[in-house]
Amino acid sequence: MTILTLTRPRVASLLAALWTWIKQRHEQRQDRALLQNVTALDDHMLKDIGITRNDVIWASQLPLSQNAAQELEKLSRRNRGQI
Repeated sequence: MTILTLTRPRVASLLAALWTWIKQRHEQRQDRALLQNVTALDDHMLKDIGITRNDVIWASQLPLSQNAAQELEKLSRRNRGQI
């Protein structure tokens, strides 16, 4: 037996962790895809929300580990003086 030998519970734990990571990554990609709906808004509507087209572009370039929609919401609140 070597140090690298994995027990069944350890394999199950690793597979569960991998599955969780895959699901999170999928959800992050779906969230990012929904951000594309915001890009369809005209500049006047974006201004009403409290963000600019450049803000949307910035958010779309954030790492997937960051929720772009939440970051845009923070920015919108700050721009509208709600923070």
